[in-house]
Amino acid sequence: MENKKFSAYLLLALGAIKFIADAALWAAIGAQLTLFGLQFPHASKLDSLWLIQRLHTWGDPALAVVASKFDWAWPSNGISLLPIGGGFVLLAAKQGLDALIVWLTGFVQKRLPLPDEAQALSTSASSMGISVSSTLLALAAVSDKARVKIQRRHARVARLLSESKRRRCAFLSIDIADAVEIKQGADPEKVAHSFNAYEEMLEEVFQLTSAWKEAWTPDGVMVCYLDVRNALDAAQRVLKGLKAFNANRNELRQPFRLRCGLNEGEVVIFEDSRLEKVADHVIDVAGHMQKNARLNSVWLSSEVYDRLEEKSGFHPANESVDGLAVLEWCA
Repeated sequence: MENKKFSAYLLLALGAIKFIADAALWAAIGAQLTLFGLQFPHASKLDSLWLIQRLHTWGDPALAVVASKFDWAWPSNGISLLPIGGGFVLLAAKQGLDALIVWLTGFVQKRLPLPDEAQALSTSASSMGISVSSTLLALAAVSDKARVKIQRRHARVARLLSESKRRRCAFLSIDIADAVEIKQGADPEKVAHSFNAYEEMLEEVFQLTSAWKEAWTPDGVMVCYLDVRNALDAAQRVLKGLKAFNANRNELRQPFRLRCGLNEGEVVIFEDSRLEKVADHVIDVAGHMQKNARLNSVWLSSEVYDRLEEKSGFHPANESVDGLAVLEWCA
């Protein structure tokens, strides 16, 4: 057991090195920026502060050495960008050190696995959606107190999940096909007007169909409904209105063409949940339906179709998404 703890001590050492190095480098970067700012007019009282005097005592000689390598002068008679350059160098050094520590941490975890108890804690926590840092896992391997801390976090999240009420929701995913091609070579003002008009059209439909939550991307949207009938109504309204939109509100040469996907199922979601933060297979299936759908159509699974009250206009797509048979509706 003691031999197995060697990897934990290595991880703790790497964590300590990163913490100390980051603190020192951030302090040095702050000092560089302060020395740069002190070149500008400022209150004389500032120069008498102990911290400012220490900055000049330690920082000026270092900058003077660097300046001499380039035939520059420090302190400068004017405004010198040397401290800014020094700050960028230190920032690059910090990023390089961080990358090295991450690589070494991964190397240690791969070649010298943590004790079985710590690994079991990590697996159990991950299954509950808890992120546990390598440093905390290393502490758990050598410290009963840290181990108890992870177990408490696990128990708390497990309790919240068990107490949460799963809601049956319908998710509608809509995306513009070939959005990049539509914008290429077009007047930027017309692009902005057309895409703003498109979003306004969708927002009007979502409001009419009682959408509960929305999550937008540059060219698409995922919408959550509490009733699958409203979700389907929204998809059909958007697709039916697309012809009029392209004729009257789209200022671009190419028409807007859409792909829609719909799915329904129970998810853990709260009133204050942000839709983009909700992760669930039900949402994933809606997105996969949309990505595979034919132009200007909405796809949904046969399981969702069987639960619909109004089934007119659908026909088999003769395709399978995530192992599910697909039904298609076109305007």
